[in-house]
Amino acid sequence: MIINMVSVNITFTNALQLSHNALVKRLALIEIWVFLAMVAIAILIVCGTARRRRRGTIFSFTVWTAYVLSTQILTYAIGLMHTAQFRNELFALWAIFLLILYGSSDSFSAFTLEDNEQWSKYTAEVIIQSLWVGSFVGLYAFTPQSHFKWNILVLFACLLYKVEERDQAFRMASKSSIARHTKLIADFMASEHDISIEDELDPNYMCRYNYLVTGDVSTLYTVKRPLYHHHLLITDEVITIKKIWRCKGRLLSPTGDPEHRLKDTCLSFALYRLLCRRFGGYSFAECKLEKTWNLIRYGLLSKEGDYERAFRVVEEELSFLFDLFYTKYAVMFKEGGYKLLKSRAADLAFFIIGCLVAINILRDYKPSDDDFNLFTAGGRVNIDKLLTGVVIIGICIMEIIQLILIMVSNWSKVMWICRYVKDESLQKNELFELFMKFICCRRISKPWERKLGQYSFLKSFNHEPNCFHYIIYKLSDGIVSLPRVGQKENRSIALPGLVTKAVILSLRNNGPRLSNGKQSLERNQIGNELSWACELETTTHVIIIWHIATSLCRIEFAGKASKLGSDNFMVATSLSDYCAYLMVFAPRLLPGHAVVTEFIFDQEVKEARKLLEGCKSESEKYERLMNLCQGGEVIEDSTLTERGALLAKQLIQHIEDESFRWKVLADFWAELMLFVAPSDDVTAHAQHLAKGGEFITHLWALLSHAGILKQDQTQTVAA
Repeated sequence: MIINMVSVNITFTNALQLSHNALVKRLALIEIWVFLAMVAIAILIVCGTARRRRRGTIFSFTVWTAYVLSTQILTYAIGLMHTAQFRNELFALWAIFLLILYGSSDSFSAFTLEDNEQWSKYTAEVIIQSLWVGSFVGLYAFTPQSHFKWNILVLFACLLYKVEERDQAFRMASKSSIARHTKLIADFMASEHDISIEDELDPNYMCRYNYLVTGDVSTLYTVKRPLYHHHLLITDEVITIKKIWRCKGRLLSPTGDPEHRLKDTCLSFALYRLLCRRFGGYSFAECKLEKTWNLIRYGLLSKEGDYERAFRVVEEELSFLFDLFYTKYAVMFKEGGYKLLKSRAADLAFFIIGCLVAINILRDYKPSDDDFNLFTAGGRVNIDKLLTGVVIIGICIMEIIQLILIMVSNWSKVMWICRYVKDESLQKNELFELFMKFICCRRISKPWERKLGQYSFLKSFNHEPNCFHYIIYKLSDGIVSLPRVGQKENRSIALPGLVTKAVILSLRNNGPRLSNGKQSLERNQIGNELSWACELETTTHVIIIWHIATSLCRIEFAGKASKLGSDNFMVATSLSDYCAYLMVFAPRLLPGHAVVTEFIFDQEVKEARKLLEGCKSESEKYERLMNLCQGGEVIEDSTLTERGALLAKQLIQHIEDESFRWKVLADFWAELMLFVAPSDDVTAHAQHLAKGGEFITHLWALLSHAGILKQDQTQTVAA
């Protein structure tokens, strides 16, 4: 009998021990998931704006993983807390802090454009999660033994404020919202030339443009019949480019802003607002006006060295566009300084109150007898309190960093510069000017990656995707694309200043009527011999043939270091490999249908493999191709590879001077680069903004403001 009782007691004790161990494991699992959720959200905050400066596959995959898992882990962690078979008052704090952190990322709102279109899905998820967390508030805040009481309600209010701001960012970046908000700009630009005086005697050309910067609220618009367009009354509150360039304040004077950096930031913002019309589906009413082209020719490119300035203006313009689609900055600055200060003040108040409440709770917190907590060995340290402290410190650090980034952002610069222009008393306030100089300091980091993707057809046509590519493709659910046969990217190169200069100067010298390279051949008096290579069926044909020809010319003179170091060589080879890269990896950014471009490329890979079977080195490929075109004439059914070899042979035969040959190629590629830039596929350009940016997107934006919106607005010279 006694033995049986002892046996029963031992069994009961073991059961209690097993039950206790199971509870410990469950609580430890919850804390691990809470920590992982915080790490995933922190990655999004840190890597938010960095996406426009990085194009690496590993980086993109990391951000995508954090983006997907942050929501899933957050939901799973809250679910574990909700279904736990024990009580822990800190569950409510953890759930609220995680959701606050989830909505706190100013530098990250959406991963793709599709996320903005699915704003209703995010709203539903947030409502469900908020209700779920709200159940914790009711469960733990309104019980007699609760330590929190009304304190936790303050944090819950902070939660609702944070997630609502991100919801606004999704809505604002959706197509319907952009179309609705850009109609005012579209209507204004239809009559902007009527209020701008063309023959105004002003030494500064930019004073001829009343492009809107800020202050044009809907209450200042009236509707004019019979077209029912919005008509804007330009009051003192409305800031235009003209007003900024005419400002007499020292900060914007030639001594205070010698390189026009502050003025150009406002110009970039005005151009960004105009560019949004393309995403709203509106026409550019000013594209046929001469003054539109003159903005580029005599405004941005008035001096030969202004190509750097023009590129800088477009860079900052696209940074505003990136922020609209992928961050919360556009929402925070939507209503100017008052809205920003009010929202940031409320944000800061909620943050300070929440942290003070949480710190006081942690300092004096002692779990009740009904609570189950996790302690270290010996019971000295409460791991639950420690985890809560880590979460609070993480929020503090990230909020401080984001506040600093907001203060020095281009959005903040535009807001304060416009305030400075509008208020003459501020133009005489030295303290305010010191503040302006602080927030308007130069960027710590570059706005874009400033790299050119590179692809060499003759080096990569034999490439086969490996198992690693298939694994990444499947794991990322297609976010990371699967390379096709022959699709192997070369190492990207830093965007050479020589390339930017060559392309921008080609635009300035050629005017708004662009060609696919034939004009450059005629200017170099070689058009009769080589123009056939521009008179082809599609732009894809032109790119492939000239790329192969340029590659063969590079192989021919590979041993001549003096020629390889020339400026024209750098321009020609860089742009040749970049256009080939666009054709292979970003066909939607080029003229023509992307599927047609991909099909032509795939067929040419098959044909090149047959022609160059057994050739390993570049010299062997060169000899094989040059021997194929002994006749020196174009055969109608010849492959593009054979035509490229024929073009290379003609370049070598007709242009004996090597320096001049590379000048011909450099001029051709600079002109072709401009020719392929106009595009109607605005979505493709917006998508690439989050992948490090593309040089062709910068040219696309620049040409849009020059009035060149479509391919048929350039001078097509194909037969």
